[in-house]
Amino acid sequence: MADNVPDDDDGELIGALTQRHDPDIANALGTTLMHRRAVIDEAIQYLSVTELEPIALLSKFHSKIVKAHFSARLSRLLKRRLVRGNFVQFMKRHGVVISGSSVFEFMDPAWTDSWKKLRVESKDLDLYVKKGSLFPVVRYLCTQTGVASTIVFSSHERVSAERWNVLDLNGDYDVNGIKSVVKVKLVRGSKTTFVDVIESSSNSPLFPIFNFDLSICRNALTVDGLAIYHADWTFKNISYVCPMTTRPSADTLEILRLKTELRVEKYAKRGVAIYQDIRASPKLKEHVCTVDALCPQTLRNTGDDGVYFLPFSPMSDEEKKRCKSAKCDPIMWRCGGSSCDGVTECMEACAYRAPNLHDKFDGRERLRI
Repeated sequence: MADNVPDDDDGELIGALTQRHDPDIANALGTTLMHRRAVIDEAIQYLSVTELEPIALLSKFHSKIVKAHFSARLSRLLKRRLVRGNFVQFMKRHGVVISGSSVFEFMDPAWTDSWKKLRVESKDLDLYVKKGSLFPVVRYLCTQTGVASTIVFSSHERVSAERWNVLDLNGDYDVNGIKSVVKVKLVRGSKTTFVDVIESSSNSPLFPIFNFDLSICRNALTVDGLAIYHADWTFKNISYVCPMTTRPSADTLEILRLKTELRVEKYAKRGVAIYQDIRASPKLKEHVCTVDALCPQTLRNTGDDGVYFLPFSPMSDEEKKRCKSAKCDPIMWRCGGSSCDGVTECMEACAYRAPNLHDKFDGRERLRI
């Protein structure tokens, strides 16, 4: 079907648009709405990813439009934080992952609009890289044309953009999957933003994300797709505080505790219902520890019976189909922590396949993350 020919599915797309906005939008845009790419992109930029996903399934035309919009939305998110040029291609080449508050801006613009009204919006950017990939990312940020940059913090020592040799960090910051952190200040005109580059202590940039202290922060945005590791909780604006899974020094533990308290306060102001203990959930009933599906330990481990993944490219679409046809077991994300029946042993954070949920030796099935 030609792109300029009306489609029976257009009514469904118009319906999705008008649910969130003025019902007169359909009349105002008329029948050309579905077939003028610039107008469509302008209209759908206010929709959440969960609203856009079913629209992409209506037809190849709609899929092409939505996937192009995802790419444009990612580029706009980066540019608003003064990360310019071809950084999207750079992300793909170096395996850079975006996480933190800025992911919510991509997930649902309406969500972050409400944060602005509460004056708790996200302004900065967190970039996660695999072990050994810190240098090229920091160099890219500090050599952008038309953007002034300053390295204001590194977990090794205070550095400047000219002293690249000191960025070979020695791992003193190795806590909860993080090897090192460098904060870069970017300035363009009257706009200032900060970018944190977080180096993983493993060969995957996702490893520190698995160890976040709040479940609602466990999201990853890449060039290929969006992953939400506790989607059911996140979409309901609910979070739990994950127990720490490392055994750092007493001083470091105090710093981590204070940072967790600040994050809890920040997300509580954003309207997120936060449970210090999953047992505080009003939906939780009596259970058998570590066995019953309602057990806090089980809930901590499984989250939502898997991961929400929204692919942006045809290749990742095909990979998703192959996974479904092969009937692969869901991948679970264990955040760690002792069980609720008084057992003091700390269970390490890891990723693993669902059937091994209650296997004492499920570490043998851990994925290489």
